[in-house]
Order: sequence, then structure tokens, then C-alpha cells
Amino acid sequence: MSSILGSDAWLSTADASRHSRLLKLRLTDPALTPALADYLRARPHLVVDEPADGTVDVGVLGSHADGGRLDVELYLRAWEAAHGASVEIL
Repeated sequence: MSSILGSDAWLSTADASRHSRLLKLRLTDPALTPALADYLRARPHLVVDEPADGTVDVGVLGSHADGGRLDVELYLRAWEAAHGASVEIL
């Protein structure tokens, strides 16, 4: 079972998917994927994973109806403006 927060984390990918809806993100510039993941990890209510396919999976802890999509979109718009990149929610 992979861990969404790293090897010594308490929350696994399977746990996160049960407690929040994961949003899959894809950048137009895949080289920026680690920078986006680090930016989102700095938010304590976001659960972030970088699967091998070059995307970023994000879950919002405590989110309900929209899976925290609006919250993530607001963070993404700020990050896009600062990095001149585009992120798509799949």
C-alpha cells in the first residue's frame, strides 16, 4: 500500500480515498510537478501524492460535497500566476 505522505506517514492512499475525493492534476509543464506537489503539501488539510504518471493527486481532508475542489482551485490559480504555468484538473 503506498503512502500519500511519504514512507513514515500515517495516512495511506487507500485511507485518503476513503476520507476525501482525490482530484488528479496535470501540468502543461511536467517538470514543475514536484514544485506544485511541494506547494500543496505545505497546506495541512491537503493530502498529496505524485504517482509515476506525472500527475499530482490531491485530497482535501474534511471536504464534503465538492471534494474540496473549490479550495484546490483557488490554490492552483495562485500557483499558476506565480509560476506562469497551467494546471488541469482531470
